[in-house]
Amino acid sequence: MRNRKVNARVALLAATAALGVGSLLMPTASASSAGAAPASSMGAEKAKAGWCTLTAGWGGKFYCGSSYMHKLPNGRSQAFVIGTNRQAYTKWQTGSGLSGWKSMGGQCIEPGNDSIDLYWKNPRDGWNFTIQCKGTDHHRWLNTRHSNGSWSGWYSVR
Repeated sequence: MRNRKVNARVALLAATAALGVGSLLMPTASASSAGAAPASSMGAEKAKAGWCTLTAGWGGKFYCGSSYMHKLPNGRSQAFVIGTNRQAYTKWQTGSGLSGWKSMGGQCIEPGNDSIDLYWKNPRDGWNFTIQCKGTDHHRWLNTRHSNGSWSGWYSVR
């Protein structure tokens, strides 16, 4: 059952990328944010074998296939990636451009198999969501963003 969901998700992402309406690597933020471009012009560039960076001013260097772009309720985007040191990092659009990359700590495995992804989103409060990172211990680790902007810190789900 899980493989069907993953395959359906991959197919959906491929279709949306082909149509230029967004994907995990393409922010879907409004074009009015400084330093941001419309979603159809953003993506990931491969810097060298195994390493990628987000385009259109997002920058950064991370494991290819280890990024997740989340659309916030205000229309801006927040990126989550696994950095070259295997820590989770985040960067988000602000009213005046982009934040810097901020380490979220943790130790994640290389890309694939839900290495970093959205785990849960509150349907009544889009500011409250949980990301997941597959840890180097191969367990699922979660970090929940609360409505006030604070984070829970990593906790394991076995």
